[in-house]
Amino acid sequence: MNNKLVGAVIVALFTGLFANPIAQAQTIPIAITVEVLKAAKDIHPAPATKVGSEDRALEITLKNPSSQALSNLNVKCWLLVRDVRNRDITVGDADSNTLNIPPRSQVVMTSSVTKCDFTPRTAAGAKSAPAKGSKFYGYGVQVLQRGKVALQTYDPPDVKTEIDAALKKDK
Repeated sequence: MNNKLVGAVIVALFTGLFANPIAQAQTIPIAITVEVLKAAKDIHPAPATKVGSEDRALEITLKNPSSQALSNLNVKCWLLVRDVRNRDITVGDADSNTLNIPPRSQVVMTSSVTKCDFTPRTAAGAKSAPAKGSKFYGYGVQVLQRGKVALQTYDPPDVKTEIDAALKKDK
């Protein structure tokens, strides 16, 4: 392995790990940053409507600091939602995209929007009602090269188990 490639791998490891502390070990020279976007203005329950909503999407930036192009990277991402009544976490929308990243450049991918609607618990005397609906909880992103996970990040870190369980159900 030449010194330039070793340096690129080390830079990518440090960049990826310090930019996102929950990024897992990687096998390709790449850095990833994930930003949760509010796709529309959140609506928080007003006394008159008692209904709220949250719209979320992911903006995933992949940086290739090496002098070699990275091709056929499969980027998978999941948005997770939490039921406001029983606190169950479920995998919401999932996206998958195949990307090519030229040398010393970056590519930005935006996921589809996940919409969550919820009604908070009301305690108005005899007319109390439990909360219902769901809220955004977290996300997971995997970068695969030749069918193997090369890089992955989750926020919060425990959503990996929820995603793994959902993927096993789908098989």
